[in-house]
Amino acid sequence: MNNRVIDIHLEKPYCTFDFTKFSRILNSRNSAEFIKAAFTGVKKESNLFTVSTTQGSYSSRILVDATGWRASVAEKLIPGYVHRDMLSFGIETEVPYRREESFHFFYEPDFLKNGVSWLFPCGEFARFGVASYTGETRLQGKLDAFLDRFHVTRDKIHRGFFFYCLKKPVMEGIFVVGCAQGQTLPLTGEGISRSITIGTRCGEIIQKRSWTGRLLSMKARKSIPGWH
Repeated sequence: MNNRVIDIHLEKPYCTFDFTKFSRILNSRNSAEFIKAAFTGVKKESNLFTVSTTQGSYSSRILVDATGWRASVAEKLIPGYVHRDMLSFGIETEVPYRREESFHFFYEPDFLKNGVSWLFPCGEFARFGVASYTGETRLQGKLDAFLDRFHVTRDKIHRGFFFYCLKKPVMEGIFVVGCAQGQTLPLTGEGISRSITIGTRCGEIIQKRSWTGRLLSMKARKSIPGWH
C-alpha cells in the first residue's frame, strides 16, 4: 500500500483448481440435459415462464438465472435489475512465474486510482491483474506496466465485470444466483467458489419445492444470502 507492506493471515488455506476439469466432473455426475444456445427472451404468464433461445423455447414454473453479471433473464423481466453503475472491471493474465507463494495486492492510487493490482501464485504460473472499482475498462496499459516490474510479459488476457453489491436473489419468481446476483468478493472479483455454494443451496431449495409442492418458507428464503 504505497510502499507499506501489510501482512494478512487467512484463517483457512486458499487454493486454486482447474475450473474446466471441475465442471466436467460435476457434469458427469448428473442426469440433466444441457443445451448450448443463446438466450433471446423470456415471458411470464400466470405462474409459467417461457424462455426463448436459439435452440427453441422451454417452459417451466421454476426458473434460475445464472447468466453471470449481465443477469440476462432477470434484466429482461425487471429492467434495471443489473445496476450497471455498481460494476467493477478487471483484466488478468497468467504467465510462468514461481517467485512468490502468497497473494499480493497492490493499492497504489498514484498508479491506479480507485483500483488495485494483484499477483496470485498458481503452481508453475502466477496470475497478474488490475481492476478498477469504478468500471474503467481501458486497463491494458496499466497491466503491461505492472508486469514490467516483474520482468514478465502478458499472455492471453481474461477480462470481465463484477459487482460490488448484492442484489435481491428472488425477483418476479426467478431465482438469481452466482455473479448474476452479485455473489462476488468485491476486492478480488472472485465469484466461482461462492457461486458453487449458493447454486448448490438454490438447487436444494428447488428440489425440496418440487418434492413437497409447497411454497418456500420464510426460513428457507432467508437462508439465501442477500434476501431481505
